[in-house]
Amino acid sequence: MLRTVELNGVEHKKVHEFSLGMKQRLGIARAIITNPAILILDEPINGLDPVGIRDIRMLLLKLKNEYGMTILISSHIVSEIESVADTIGIINQGKLLKEVKLSEIREESNLEEYFLKLIHGEACMFKLIKIEREKNQIAGYGIKAVISMAIIFVLVAGMALMSNAQDEPMFYNFTDFMSLANIFIRITFVVFSGILISRLVIEEYKGKTMQLLFTYPLQRKKIIQAKLMIVLGFCFTSIVITTLLIEGMTVLLNPQLHFFETSATMTDLLATVPSILIASAMTAGLSLISLFFGMRKKSTAAAITSSVIIGTLSNAMVSDGSSSVNMFQFIVIPAILCLLGLTVAYLSYRKIDRIDI
Repeated sequence: MLRTVELNGVEHKKVHEFSLGMKQRLGIARAIITNPAILILDEPINGLDPVGIRDIRMLLLKLKNEYGMTILISSHIVSEIESVADTIGIINQGKLLKEVKLSEIREESNLEEYFLKLIHGEACMFKLIKIEREKNQIAGYGIKAVISMAIIFVLVAGMALMSNAQDEPMFYNFTDFMSLANIFIRITFVVFSGILISRLVIEEYKGKTMQLLFTYPLQRKKIIQAKLMIVLGFCFTSIVITTLLIEGMTVLLNPQLHFFETSATMTDLLATVPSILIASAMTAGLSLISLFFGMRKKSTAAAITSSVIIGTLSNAMVSDGSSSVNMFQFIVIPAILCLLGLTVAYLSYRKIDRIDI
């Protein structure tokens, strides 16, 4: 039996003189001396050095392959379990979450990634988003968004007051006023998205820090998804909040400053909420198109420049000579661009777990 566990030649040595690895092998020898049908081990490599870990691993494989013994191992060292086991049971807080063949796990990822995904689930994504937000100081962009909102309101309000002073009113009602404001808002935050994409994705590829992120025990696509979710969330939220605040200020200040002739009420503001949400979602989606141009040559300049072009073109005015209309008002155009942006985002991480960056 000592020969089986490779302890031959130490028959006369006292146990307290054994190394930790030798004691582990002696314990296994005692457990299998009656040739049991199943061997249960709890943390068999805990505290061992690399040589001891290798010896125990080879012993377990020998017992499985040569003696046909069923071995049940309880361990938190995932990499070692992956090297010896063929069936995996994952337990969390005393509950068996999953029992699965290791071959099935390897078809998608590795045991460590599978374990983390099963344990943390969607919470893992929220943690990733939080880490990325803090690391890249996204709160600072929120302050810039507030400043941009103030500039847009002052600009549009100033244009209204100047045109009124010249007896050539530029806006006749609340809708006209907000139509121009919305164009500026959408263009501004599409550009913000281009800047965020440059900061969160392009710069990390250029600076080789993306390779470091990809060494984390997580699927690569989860890291990219977290970054793109920040871009989408920031763009969508900023447009919604900015639009509502500008509308609110317009309703409150119009009676005193007379931006336009007709009155505007909070009812008018509330009536615009559904269209604001839809427009914000489509703008957030189409803002991801700049990722394609930035990733082609890993160029931050290309990402930002393309976001300016995309934002401007999607909000361009089209005229038939007698009247003009904003491109964004043709719902099909922003919808198609939104789907294109989401497709670009998907393609950016679709095969990233299987390619060498």
